[in-house]
Amino acid sequence: MGYSVCDAAEIAASSGCLKGGEVDIGCLRSKGHFSECDAVQSHFSHLLDCTIAVILETEASVLEQRMVRRGYSGDKIRENIDAQLSGTLYYEALEHLPSGRIHVIDTTDTKPDSVADQISRLIESDRKK
Repeated sequence: MGYSVCDAAEIAASSGCLKGGEVDIGCLRSKGHFSECDAVQSHFSHLLDCTIAVILETEASVLEQRMVRRGYSGDKIRENIDAQLSGTLYYEALEHLPSGRIHVIDTTDTKPDSVADQISRLIESDRKK
């Protein structure tokens, strides 16, 4: 893909922006570590200063299976499924971006390379604006 992708959770941890296991978004914004990033990946990146947000979703049953395989607790799995079904990330992103700059990609039956291509097209389209 040729893009610099930064992991916001790793940056939060290394920058002292984790408070009791929670990311301090204000702290993270003030550190300015994202200027070299073409894309920022995390479950909270839509809360950071960005020009577009890409939300990856999948069917609830698939999400549950993936999270079980990764060892997440039942509470965490339910929290993630509830957040997806209620559109939490989308509505949080709306507080920072207009709807035309928020993109949702269904990854249920999509290969990772295809998802990467879709994201690449969104980034390139945004750069042309």
